[in-house]
Amino acid sequence: MNKKIIYILLLLTTIVCANAYNALSADSISNIFHIPKLIFIPKGEFSVKRSSRWLTKDYTHHIKLTNDFYMSKYEITNSDYCKILNYAQQNDLITVPLIINQSSDKIIVKNTQGSQQELFFINNDKPDHLNIREIYYEKNTFKVKNGMENKPVLINWYGAVFYCNMLSRMGGNSELYDLNDWSCNTYPDSLTGYRLPTEMEWQYVARFDDDRIYPWGSEIDSILIGDVFTSKYANVSIGASCVCDFNYDAALKEVGSYSPKWDSKLGIADMIGNVWEWCNDYFVSEDQDNFPGYNWNNKLFVNPIGPPSSHADSHVLKGGSYFYDITSCGSRTAGRPEYSVDEGTGFRIVKIGNDD
Repeated sequence: MNKKIIYILLLLTTIVCANAYNALSADSISNIFHIPKLIFIPKGEFSVKRSSRWLTKDYTHHIKLTNDFYMSKYEITNSDYCKILNYAQQNDLITVPLIINQSSDKIIVKNTQGSQQELFFINNDKPDHLNIREIYYEKNTFKVKNGMENKPVLINWYGAVFYCNMLSRMGGNSELYDLNDWSCNTYPDSLTGYRLPTEMEWQYVARFDDDRIYPWGSEIDSILIGDVFTSKYANVSIGASCVCDFNYDAALKEVGSYSPKWDSKLGIADMIGNVWEWCNDYFVSEDQDNFPGYNWNNKLFVNPIGPPSSHADSHVLKGGSYFYDITSCGSRTAGRPEYSVDEGTGFRIVKIGNDD
């Protein structure tokens, strides 16, 4: 065969193979990189009332958020988180156990860069099939149990923050958390990235813009399921708590189960019930009216980010969970960042900057 023809055939074969490889690479990246659905949140102002039997007086202070932002419509799911885990493993950004210590009850998975923290734990059930409730590890890959893909992931604060940084990295955005001390660049001047919502951002979205009691309005109508009254608006109980006895598989509902009918006014789903949602802020009790750096007596807060880390060791949780009564879900509580997933904690994200 003519050498010129052979050369042309080889060249065409190389081009076809390269195109096929590029297409495969793009598909692989697409399968891993998934951005949760984001909803645009316009900047604005609202008022928050603080009252407690321990305060010297009740306060009403004004909150001003000067930046538009985006919030995930749904709580982050097991499927969402699983993609991040596999990306992090491929890039040596997390520790993945290869040798199982049969005497250990659980195996801790940590970040490899910065100050190492427990992101989550894996139950030591079987040598090659490690269960972490809804997510397990098999044949060097993180996978989700069948039927649990669209339920909210159960995670501690460190694990939620790590997800934000990984999503920023995968999308070519700025990582807003410094993992050396786990601090956050909450309102960067010109950077775009993902983080947890501040408490006031979460509150603003939930009550926008008519000071409603609950994200869907002010109603708490109930329906009877078995011998338990539950809300028809969210995955919470009415008049009882811990009704499901920590049976996560049965108790947690898929994200969006009450959407769109009972979304917030801005279109955010499941802000009450299912799982508590981590916020970025450190927690300070409303009873501490003279707490350093967070004086409730101020009349105006512009882009508040909570107290400094030097005055607190827990983070804010909002929204309640499936095993709480609905009257408790409008309150705030605190959780240490290493809180176990047994506490029923999950999260949603916000994006600061352009949504490109």
